[in-house]
Amino acid sequence: LLTWDVRGHGLSRPIWDFSLQTVLEDLLAILDALGINQATFIGQSMGGNLSQMVAQQHPERVKALVLVDCVCNTAPLGWLEKFALQITPAMLKLYPHRALIQQSANASARRLEVRAYLQKTMSVLTKTELETVLLETTRILQENKAYRIPKPFLLLRGQFDNAGAIAKQAASWAAREPNCVGYKIIPDAGHCSNQDNPEFFNAVLLEFLQ
Repeated sequence: LLTWDVRGHGLSRPIWDFSLQTVLEDLLAILDALGINQATFIGQSMGGNLSQMVAQQHPERVKALVLVDCVCNTAPLGWLEKFALQITPAMLKLYPHRALIQQSANASARRLEVRAYLQKTMSVLTKTELETVLLETTRILQENKAYRIPKPFLLLRGQFDNAGAIAKQAASWAAREPNCVGYKIIPDAGHCSNQDNPEFFNAVLLEFLQ
């Protein structure tokens, strides 16, 4: 089991120059250094978007995917979603740093201890860094109606995940993907479903991996 800190986060500070493409290259470099040719990629939120990028650009490196509380990178976007993406940079500029962190944490989790954890970890990022990370998760959304994920994957989302179009997309996304081997809703959980309900999440995850 390999866990890592994305650049700019955790022990990977103060490394910056942040983009998801650069982060993807970091991840592949780590795998190369460890001699890992193929892996099962498990990603939550932005990590789910990153895992999709690995499967799209380097399918030979992917054995399987677990995509948690994330949108489909290639899904068609409605006019309202496109409009929301256009105004997101301006909206983020208007938010005071502390308010952005607090509201993001409260919207992402149901358990108080998870909200406190999110506030603590997000507070490490400056306002500019936080804006950059949030905007990167929108810039990689590129509509491609023909694309299908070429590897088996499990799709998970929290019952009360209201972030973006995750809840709206999930069921139809799973239905159109021939390699989606399961779609599960994590009960009593928000956007950080793996932390809000770790017992249920871990049971579903281990069943898939086995």
